[in-house]
Amino acid sequence: MKVYGFDSTDVVRGELQVEEVDAIDMHFPEEMQAKFGWDLLSTRFSEARSALVRRMKAEGSDPESISLVESLKASYLQV
Repeated sequence: MKVYGFDSTDVVRGELQVEEVDAIDMHFPEEMQAKFGWDLLSTRFSEARSALVRRMKAEGSDPESISLVESLKASYLQV
């Protein structure tokens, strides 16, 4: 199963991360989040992308970078 997330550096760069994990590992999502060092971990791409856009807007990121993240599709991300 794929999980999506980002850390504080990814907010600055406008990047979303993806990792492949075993479904059993998702019984402990906090541990998975800590393992990857992410501020947010989600099994849903749209949720992770929306959270990243909100954080970027809150931190005053470049509007062009925000627009690029908003147009991002899950298929663009490599595991």
